[in-house]
Amino acid sequence: MSNELRKTNLFYYATSELSQDAFICYLVAHLIKECRNDNEQIYNCAVEFVNKILKTKGIEFNEDMEVEIKKQYNKIDVLIILSDKKHEKKYYVIIEDKTFADTHNDQINRYKSGLIKSEKLDNDEDIICVFYKIIEQSEDEKDVDIEFKRNDILEILNKYKNNNNSQIFLDYIEYLEDIDTKVNSYKTLDISEWFSESYRGFFKDLKENFLKEEDSKWGFVNNVKGGFMFFCYSIFKKNDGHYIGIDKDFYDEIYLQIEDNELAVKYKVTKDIAEYNRHKDNKGYIEKLKNNRDIIYKKVLENLNEKWKKSFNKTSFRRGRYMTVAKIEYDMSNYKEIFTDVKSALLSIKL
Repeated sequence: MSNELRKTNLFYYATSELSQDAFICYLVAHLIKECRNDNEQIYNCAVEFVNKILKTKGIEFNEDMEVEIKKQYNKIDVLIILSDKKHEKKYYVIIEDKTFADTHNDQINRYKSGLIKSEKLDNDEDIICVFYKIIEQSEDEKDVDIEFKRNDILEILNKYKNNNNSQIFLDYIEYLEDIDTKVNSYKTLDISEWFSESYRGFFKDLKENFLKEEDSKWGFVNNVKGGFMFFCYSIFKKNDGHYIGIDKDFYDEIYLQIEDNELAVKYKVTKDIAEYNRHKDNKGYIEKLKNNRDIIYKKVLENLNEKWKKSFNKTSFRRGRYMTVAKIEYDMSNYKEIFTDVKSALLSIKL
């Protein structure tokens, strides 16, 4: 699929999180007293955006508020300080902006703690944490007061695009709408033409609908070949090993993983990296891993619907903590049937 975004659109080139931080700062800057008359539409948009944030504290923006914007302050993407002179209060809005990545290492709580220390606050009562995410993610963010997803952002911005002469504002809307088109491309493109955003849209749909009952997650795996999109969900945990006839000391989990246009049966050896490293060069250990893979493959194949057996291909053995047992290709016409049948074949081992 070709890139539909105009090459004269600023965000065709400004795709980093820092560029997005700049747009957030640009939007909120219209609430600074000396900037409030620069663009009425953007001012009203900024009021609505900030009010959605302040609503978490049961308050609204008022014209007596002073607004200060700090970028990359204490590693916070965007910090907005709202000084309410009327009520002698200050509110600190932490905006964590992510494009393709998710938060990690307890980021939000670390930012809170750092802000309490640097601003000499008694507690986090007046800190509001915002997660701003323009790309689909597997899980909703934890430890935040409010989350803005792409559809939330577009819903606000689109109200204020008419009679708006800010090309930056209009370019950003077009940029988000272009992402929207790409994420929904899985509905119209042949699976052979899918790209990462297509899989994001498909996996989001799977998680919310067909596979909503599964304990699942999805994302992107980077590797030397360029990486792939994955969606995985667990079938057997460690304590189920005896049903299959494999030693629990050589087994942690069996799960299904969608890797681009293939469904793979996967075998996780251990959670403990150190334990794996201690044994990985032991010939007896390696032989046990091979045998376990063979057992899993044979048992799944025995129980698999006859129509898929020729397509269910055993993969080459590559030792590791995570190993692929076999793969089968799917497309939009048969994915529900294949996913259901392979899972049923696995579960029938336990019966």
